[in-house]
Amino acid sequence: MGIKVEKVDLDWEEILDMDFARFSLADVGKMSSEDKHFFIAEVLQDYTFQREINCDKNVLKVYEKIIGYLIRAYGH
Repeated sequence: MGIKVEKVDLDWEEILDMDFARFSLADVGKMSSEDKHFFIAEVLQDYTFQREINCDKNVLKVYEKIIGYLIRAYGH
């Protein structure tokens, strides 16, 4: 069970307009390295949970975009 990470352009306006994107309010760029690690892990955990409960595929696609972006931008 792995995440398919695609190279996509992330439209933050689109994400901020979505009610379920509560984590989009976090300013990852201002977090410490440790906080970034935990934040990405929590988003991944939330994605996994949403996938297990058969969440709407459009919601999962947004999670995948966010996770891909976070890993490319802040992953080590």
